[in-house]
Amino acid sequence: MTDLIIATTMRETIADIAQAICIVWQSEADTPAVYAEHCRVHNADLRHSVIAHAPDGQLVGIGVLCRRGDRGFVLDFGIAPKFRGRGWGHRLFAALMKEAQAAHLHEVSLLVDADNKPAIRIYQRAGFEHVRELVTLLGKPAAYAPGSARELRDGMAQAIIAWFGAGKSTHPQWERDLPSLLSMADVRAFENARGFLLARPSPYHRRVDIVHLGLQPDAVTEDVNALLYVASVAFGADLPLALPEEPRDSRPHRLLHDLGFRAVDHTFEMRKKM
Repeated sequence: MTDLIIATTMRETIADIAQAICIVWQSEADTPAVYAEHCRVHNADLRHSVIAHAPDGQLVGIGVLCRRGDRGFVLDFGIAPKFRGRGWGHRLFAALMKEAQAAHLHEVSLLVDADNKPAIRIYQRAGFEHVRELVTLLGKPAAYAPGSARELRDGMAQAIIAWFGAGKSTHPQWERDLPSLLSMADVRAFENARGFLLARPSPYHRRVDIVHLGLQPDAVTEDVNALLYVASVAFGADLPLALPEEPRDSRPHRLLHDLGFRAVDHTFEMRKKM
């Protein structure tokens, strides 16, 4: 096989796209329902996403582009394991960036595992630059003490907006940006005087993901501990809590580290001006 057949995903079903993602990542976690939720939360633009096949029809790779105005985000990009090492990743990613230009995007960002050197080379060759390092922080189940916090039952959208912004929130990467938070399903909110925690069950791991931790400038570890406790009770004390893709230099990182959270994954955020 010497060539690729590259097309947009506009004519692909969500089931086909989810299957392609599973082939690339060698996992069955991305069911059509799970990936449809991802596409909705991330504003996937399937008209400008790409998929590649070999001449005999075998899936070679896929790249899913999301967009908000003139900003873009690569939700998923990868080559099926059996076709890696042939330089086809560069070609497919170039096709994805051509679609980003056709979509009139001025900036595109992505996340990549810090240990994924082949992918990093593809992105660097395409002009992407390292922005910052993010870590996923994981806590121990049932390790928190009671405090002054409660679950928020009403007015969640207004609360998310109120706790999002300068002074309260770390500058988020794409999937924890405000539009994503407002559209996520199965989220529960917890609040006290100096903090706000938004969490939901992880679609991939046996844990609860903290998707937003907003803090007043005077918040201390006791405030965060109280939020963790009430969230742990709500979701089940046997499930660990995790804060995915948090910048190393953020206040939530420091406070969670003080409460015994440990880094389990390291990710680079990369960005390109189009």
